[in-house]
Amino acid sequence: MDQNLIAIKKTCPACNGFGLVETGQTYKLVGRIHQQLAECTTCEKKGFLIEWIDLHQFTLMLQAIRVEEEAQ
Repeated sequence: MDQNLIAIKKTCPACNGFGLVETGQTYKLVGRIHQQLAECTTCEKKGFLIEWIDLHQFTLMLQAIRVEEEAQ
């Protein structure tokens, strides 16, 4: 792997970081109805995705964050 890459951890958009997604089915337990959940196949039940970016993209990202903070 290239040494100029940085791992960025992003929340999985499919499961919103929970690692589980609703199947659309329900089940009954102790008189209450619950949503049936399945493992998220996008993030493999981790809740996050790793995106590798190079140093140039990373510095652009930091500059964008700084501009947003200064605008507030």
